[in-house]
Order: sequence, then structure tokens, then C-alpha cells
Amino acid sequence: MLLKTLKDISHFIREIRDTSYDLVIDLQGLFKSGILVYLARGERKVGYDKTRELSYLFLNERIKPFDPDEHAVLRYINLAKYLGANGTHLDFQIPVGKRDMEYIDRIINASKRPIIAINPMARWKTKQWNHTRFAELADKIHHQLDAMVIFTGSKDHIIDTARILSYMESEAINLVGKTTLKQLAYLFRRSKLVVSTDSGPMHIAAAVGAKVIALFGPTSPSRTGPFGEGHVIIRKELPCSPCLKRSCSTLECMDLISVEDVFSNIQTAFSP
Repeated sequence: MLLKTLKDISHFIREIRDTSYDLVIDLQGLFKSGILVYLARGERKVGYDKTRELSYLFLNERIKPFDPDEHAVLRYINLAKYLGANGTHLDFQIPVGKRDMEYIDRIINASKRPIIAINPMARWKTKQWNHTRFAELADKIHHQLDAMVIFTGSKDHIIDTARILSYMESEAINLVGKTTLKQLAYLFRRSKLVVSTDSGPMHIAAAVGAKVIALFGPTSPSRTGPFGEGHVIIRKELPCSPCLKRSCSTLECMDLISVEDVFSNIQTAFSP
């Protein structure tokens, strides 16, 4: 496995070095993205100045530093404007084919209840909420709102979601590892609400216009929260937040979020 990984990395580096680019853009401002900028051959290497991981050292065209509390979407738009893009209207488009819509429609229509999608997992352990609380939340949604819960996630989250389902008393639909990104986007579009940790699916839900209730711990919702109006952020203010750490000995910021904190916001958003 290690040899295969090293071979893939070597091949990737050769691909970058073998191509001459007109423009190299560093949107992330991370040290690892800076290394890729350094490896790439191109006359213009553009990105933000004074980034915290020193990636700007690999640029030859530096843009004025951004507001650290500015949303990442706006940061990217500002960079696009610097490069000549026009307009301020943002319209996110995720085209979905007929077969993908039919697949999701069959599942939703068979339930004959309003749908609340729950995306329980996230890549960082520090962004995750307790499994038993997700189970309790799903049961409350089922019993008190008479809605159907659909769990979403990637194949990497099959085992964790199975644990959540094992703690539940009510029924739920498990689509973890069973949807493409386009199917997921259409599912979110058809859902009454989407409850999610800070994750990629959270951003997909916001992009397609779903109403998102997002659980935040170590990250900053002002920077990476669901973009747009009408979303709800559930977060506990702690002296250490946002720490932006992937590991923590206490996980206090997520543990302090109660089931009632989330469910009360679901009730409010669920009302006509």
C-alpha cells in the first residue's frame, strides 16, 4: 500500500512538472497547497498574502490579505474578481439527471412523510457529535414531528451510521454510501431540512437551497458555515473556540451541544 501511495505521489508530481500553466492559483493558502504551487511551472502564481501557513512565500503575485472572519466563498469570489471576473450574483448549479432524480423520488415518495436528512459524520473527529445523541434526535423527529429521517454519508461512514441506527427505537432510511454527489444534492433539495456537522455535504445542502441546521465545534461558521440566508448554526462559545484542531482531549465544544439544542431549532424551522 505504501509503495502504491509513493508511486501515485511521484506520478502526480511528474504530471504537474510536465505541464506549463498560464496561471497557477492557490485558493487554500495552506503549506501543502503552497508546495503544489511551487512544483507547478507557470509564470503567474497567484494567491493571498500573509497566510498563516506561509504559503504566500511560493507566490509571485500576492493579493492583499483577507479578513480572517470573511466567508471562504467570498474570499474565493474576491480572488476571481482580482483576476477579471465580473458580477456579484452567486448562483450555484448542480445539474441532476433524470435517472438520479427518479432514484431519490422513489425513496422519498414511498415514505409519504416530510423528509429530514441527517448527515452525522465529518472528516475530523473534533467535528463529530455523539452517536447516541444523533440516535435520540432521530427518534424525537420521528415521534414528535412525524417526519422520516434519512441518513447520508460516504462509504467511509457506514460503520458509524450503523451504530447510530442500532441505538434508535424508530425507523429511518439509511442512504450512507448509497448515493452519488448529484443524487445527494437532489435529496437535500427535496428535504424539508438538513441537519449536518461541518462537512462537505453541509455545503452541498446550502448550495442547492436546502435549509441547513449545522453543528459547529472547532471551526468558525463565519468562515466555513453554510453559505446563504436562512440557515441555523448551533455552537457553544468557549474560550478556545475556534481552535481549528483535528484532535482534542475533551471534545467539549461538541459535547456541550444537547439534543434539545438541536431539536428545538428543528421544531422552529420545521413549522410552516
